[in-house]
Amino acid sequence: MIDRIPQLSAVILVEYILLFSRIAVVDVQVFVTLVAETAKSKGVPEAEIWETVMSQWWNRVSFDF
Repeated sequence: MIDRIPQLSAVILVEYILLFSRIAVVDVQVFVTLVAETAKSKGVPEAEIWETVMSQWWNRVSFDF
């Protein structure tokens, strides 16, 4: 069971990224607000949240068309 935790975490992270991607495509303002409010609630600069989200997002993008 313990061996599966990293795999499960990766799967959950990918699902979060997919969810955020869908939100960003459907309504950019909602996505921007989500990032801003997350930064406020966590007490970190908004730029830090943007860097984290975009880093994860771009790491999962495939340009193999």
